[in-house]
Amino acid sequence: MTGYVRQSAADIVPTAVVRAAPINNEYNALRDAFSVSTGHKHDGTAAEGHPVPVIGDSDLLNKIATDTVNNRHGVFVEVGGSAVEQLRFQDGAIVPVTNNDIDFGTSSYRFKDGYAAGTFTFAGIVVTSADINGGTIDNTVIGASTPAAATVTNLTVNTAATIASADINAGTIDGAVIGGSSAQAITGTTVTATVGFVGGLTGAVTGNVTGNLTGNVTGNVTGNVTGNVTASSGSSTFNDVVINGGLNMNAGTTATITNLTTPTNSGDAATKGYVDAQVAAVVDAAPAALDTLNELAAALGDDANFATTVTNSIAEKLPLAGGTMSGAIAMGTNKITGLGNPTANQDAATKTYVDTADALKLSLAGGTMTGAIAMGTNKITGMGDPTNAQDAATKNYIDVLYGSTASAAASAAAAATSASNAATSASSASTSASTASTAATNAAASYDAFDDRYLGSKSSAPSVDNDGNTLLVGALYWNSTSSNLWLWNGSAWTQAAFTASGFATLTGAETLTNKTLTAPVLTTPNITTGLQLAGSDGTAGQALLSQGTGAAPVWGTAGVSAGKAIAFAMVMGF
Repeated sequence: MTGYVRQSAADIVPTAVVRAAPINNEYNALRDAFSVSTGHKHDGTAAEGHPVPVIGDSDLLNKIATDTVNNRHGVFVEVGGSAVEQLRFQDGAIVPVTNNDIDFGTSSYRFKDGYAAGTFTFAGIVVTSADINGGTIDNTVIGASTPAAATVTNLTVNTAATIASADINAGTIDGAVIGGSSAQAITGTTVTATVGFVGGLTGAVTGNVTGNLTGNVTGNVTGNVTGNVTASSGSSTFNDVVINGGLNMNAGTTATITNLTTPTNSGDAATKGYVDAQVAAVVDAAPAALDTLNELAAALGDDANFATTVTNSIAEKLPLAGGTMSGAIAMGTNKITGLGNPTANQDAATKTYVDTADALKLSLAGGTMTGAIAMGTNKITGMGDPTNAQDAATKNYIDVLYGSTASAAASAAAAATSASNAATSASSASTSASTASTAATNAAASYDAFDDRYLGSKSSAPSVDNDGNTLLVGALYWNSTSSNLWLWNGSAWTQAAFTASGFATLTGAETLTNKTLTAPVLTTPNITTGLQLAGSDGTAGQALLSQGTGAAPVWGTAGVSAGKAIAFAMVMGF
């Protein structure tokens, strides 16, 4: 069986931090103590709980209650809406609380057999049928044909008795002294006085004595003593004393109850040593500020529902495993560390996430966009006038440009007269002009064709040619930002320059005419004509001269001429 023992007394103290583990240990111990199959036994031992003093139904109107003061158990039954005590189980007796109130069975429900080692005393007895074939009743032989003398221990007649003959040698009957004019000694089995006995009783008194005894009782008293026993001095020895009232030890004296044994039953009196040991076990190693119930109650805020209060308080805390806050967290100047990068819109953002997002934005100080800006119907304001070909033009720049055009138109009109005056001269020069016009047209066409294929230097990739027309396959432009040459393949711009991985390996017979190679690597070359290298391997005017098939060429000037020299150059980045 599992009892309850404090688990974390050292951790649950005033001003300490409330932590989950100690409280969890306490709650687990409480849970185990109330387990249906393995919980505490309520036997009064350490950690097993106090014995249960009352067992009853939900309203305790029908119950069995323990009377520790009187050392008995009482059986209560609900009568008229109240719990009424019916029977008492006490030392050596089952006693009805109210005289002549409890029936032993009913006319319909009877007990089967009864066995007794002592005597039954009945105020009245009705025997429906009795078959006594032998034996004696108070030593009187049963079965004689005529009534015989009876010697009995205790004969009580409730109504009347007819005695044909009586031999009474002493005592009194109805106030008359038995035995003569003076009181005589009475020798009998049972002596009953209506008022009381005056004088001393000498000899053993066997049986029940009902009434008060005044004076000293010398000798043994055998049987039950009901009432007060008062002795101003001396000592008395009792076995199995049942006290139904109080036991007054007279606190005004030094009187104590001594030589008690260590209690074993729930109703046993406790010795000072036992009580001290139990209190010490409860206090255990508790600090001086928490070794009384009042101090513990104060530490719990005098809260009778402390467990519920703590449970409710814990329910208002955020679990370490996570949860949803119902209010704001004021961080002051502190950080929140160890966050993961956000995925949902309302997630807290980390510095890394913000820095990464910020790097994708255009700084107010300026920068280079990697994509287009769709302005819709909005303006771009505060621009400076353009200086480079790819700069955005301002309204002012265009207005000035058109103003120059208007002035040029006026000049052209003024020149028209001069042109008319020169018409004759022009006519004379018509033939020459026509010829020159044809040449100019052809030159313009050639330039336009060149201008459509080489677009010049741009800071970013153009989407149309310099005339605003569709790009031609094979068009080139120089990227002034990355310092690379780019080629239009019909769908996208590709870098036109060779990289180290783009070097070509030539095998077999190759004819290279007027080619310049920079730092070429020739493996077993077979050169049949003069070769001039622009490098550090030869000197000015020298060339590699063929020495025949399979032979390595050598530097020299023999046979070198302008028509035979070939200069190799590999332009890096072309």
